[in-house]
Order: sequence, then C-alpha cells, then structure tokens
Amino acid sequence: MVQNRQSGSSRTKRSYVPLADVVVGDERNSQVELSGFPWNIKSTLNALKATRDEDICLRGIQSLRIQVQLASLYIPPGKVESESDLKSPPSIRNRIQSSALDGARNLCGFLMAASPPLSELSAIWEIQSTVKDLQILPHLLLLYSELIRLDPSQFSDVSVSPLTSSNPQSLSTLLSTCQLNLTNFWISHRRIKQLYFCLSSGNRVLANAALYLLTGLAEHSVSATRDLVSAFDFSLSALGILCRPPKQRSEAHGKTKIRLASTTPTENGVKGKRRAAE
Repeated sequence: MVQNRQSGSSRTKRSYVPLADVVVGDERNSQVELSGFPWNIKSTLNALKATRDEDICLRGIQSLRIQVQLASLYIPPGKVESESDLKSPPSIRNRIQSSALDGARNLCGFLMAASPPLSELSAIWEIQSTVKDLQILPHLLLLYSELIRLDPSQFSDVSVSPLTSSNPQSLSTLLSTCQLNLTNFWISHRRIKQLYFCLSSGNRVLANAALYLLTGLAEHSVSATRDLVSAFDFSLSALGILCRPPKQRSEAHGKTKIRLASTTPTENGVKGKRRAAE
C-alpha cells in the first residue's frame, strides 16, 4: 500500500533549495562545463545525486524536465511549421525557438556530463521504488517518458563543444544512445513489476505517469514494442480499473482491498472475512 508521509490530514509543504545554492562536490565533469548558459549543469547533476535529500532531488528532476520540455519545442531549420504555430506572431515564435534551442543545448551538455546510462536517474528510481515518495515518483516517471519521446533526428543540427575540446558533440547521437539505454533499463521483468505497483497504487497522478511511460516505450521502436509486449502482463486487474471513470475507479479499488482482506488469515486462524465485515 502506498505510504505517503503526512502530518495529520495534509502533507508538510516542502521548501525548495535553489540549485544555485547546492554545493557541487564532484568535479570530475568539469571539462564539459559550458559557458553562456544560465542553467547550471553541474548543480543539476549534484541535485540528482542527492538521493537521500528528497527536496533537492525533486528540484533537480524538475529542473531537468524543464530543459527536456523546452528541447521538445525545437523546430530544425527547413522544417515547415504547423498551422497552429503560424497563427502566433513572429516575435513570439522567435522567442519560443530561441528558448527551445537553449533547452536543446542544455540537454546536450547534460548528456555529455552525465554517466552514459544515466545512472543518476536509475539510482533515484531504485531508492524511490522502495521509499515510494508520491511527489518524486510521478516527476521521475514523466522525466523518463519525455526523454524517450524526443525525436533524435529533430536535433541533427544541435551540437555543443566542451570547453577543453574543439570536437562538438551532437545531441542527436547522444540522445539516440541515451534512449537505447533507457529502453533497455525499463523493459525488464523486474522494472515492469515495479510499474505494476504504480498502476495499482490508487493514485491517479502516479498511475497516469506510469501509463505515459509505458506508451512512450511502446511508441519508441518496433523492437521496444515487441519486448514490452513480451514482458508486460496485460491481464493486470489495475488496467481495467484505470479504464473506469474516477468515481467507479475508487469504488473498484476499495472493493479490491476488501476482497484481499477477506482472504487474509487472522492470528487465531479465522478468515479475515469476519473482521472485514465488522
């Protein structure tokens, strides 16, 4: 059952620490420190590594999500803009494109600085799959989803050069490698079983984030779809519950708890059905 650390009926509000105030203790990635960008890559990495400090860790996840979301808005040169985009004034479109390019470059710098399989994120997941913090888990799943859903070909002209090297690193190449690692990370029986908890938690935000990740994996490639179909249990009862409207869903979730209680032996050997009825 989901454990949500609460004080009384409402959860204690967190006070977030600005990333600029986070002390960077690991200087091993200093060679890819970028100049000219207000987003601090090393501070974000340091925040993601603070897995035991949930406030700072959540702040790092949210900061990286912003850059990924900005990058998703990038329109490569020569691509025809959609009709909805053309309805916006040119000044607004230019500002969005400029912010999107900054986000793409920041993401490129982050992938250069982070470990190749993004072990910073996997370390958070391994802890949160046990701790089950209902603020961190949805953001983390959505970050994974948004990274997997990016189109590497969209960034073929985006590259960043480390300060100590004149060889630019292509975001398209870095992102392709990153997505391959992420799909391999998630499409395994152990991780899929961990997602079953999210789908069965009774928390709509967490369940929707898990569904978004699963659909992103299915859309990524033919091989990812095939592997996901082989690993996922489509007879999971939580899927049927999630298809119902919220009110019916909560009632069905409650009935599931009662049914589980009715089959639980008590200390004196009597079925828990009598206790549940009481």
